[in-house]
Amino acid sequence: MRRRHSSALGLLVAVATLAGCSTKVNQCNELVAAIKRHTGPIGAEVEHLGKVESDPTVADGFGRVIAAARDDLAALRLEDTELAALAQRYLGLLDELDGWSRGLAQAVRHGDVEALGAAKAAAAGVVDKERVIVGEINAYCQG
Repeated sequence: MRRRHSSALGLLVAVATLAGCSTKVNQCNELVAAIKRHTGPIGAEVEHLGKVESDPTVADGFGRVIAAARDDLAALRLEDTELAALAQRYLGLLDELDGWSRGLAQAVRHGDVEALGAAKAAAAGVVDKERVIVGEINAYCQG
């Protein structure tokens, strides 16, 4: 009888562990899918940003795409604390991008060459941060 109880407890622990893994996998899939959903539109808008000096509204379009990505990611309900922290970092990055695009548009509208140069320089740092965060998400989800 004791053996059955012990075996049942072992099975319960194994099922709970697998359920936890399943939850992590599902949540990883949700987060990665949400990021991927917006990668193409963000990339397309980044390409349009080359025209921002002749058309400041291009930065507004970029801002709308960033806002849509932010709303999508913010709607995720991630129970895995590590994954939720990574998602928050990515949301912070989107906020940075939004601020950057607003600064870029304002610099162009006001003809502020110095601010325009600073905004363009800041873009490179944001791209590097995005690469790091996505790498960390992938490493965590594959681990």
